[in-house]
Amino acid sequence: MTHAEMDALIGQMVHDLRTPLSAIAGYAEMLEEESDPATQRRFVKNIRRAAGEMEDLLKRVRAEAQERTGSVQSPDGDV
Repeated sequence: MTHAEMDALIGQMVHDLRTPLSAIAGYAEMLEEESDPATQRRFVKNIRRAAGEMEDLLKRVRAEAQERTGSVQSPDGDV
């Protein structure tokens, strides 16, 4: 992978991670101020969904790294 390709990949990863991270932060902030249990549950559901999106992205990055380099594995086998 060239330096330019690596820069582009990192830039895309940062962008793709920032979106769900912003959602998590926003819903967490609203959750702190919300007293309605139904609304709280909806916010928690949205936080979990955004966290899942981040996990999926990290899995794709790891798979791409494994494809390019052979084998990349974290010590515990997780993302």
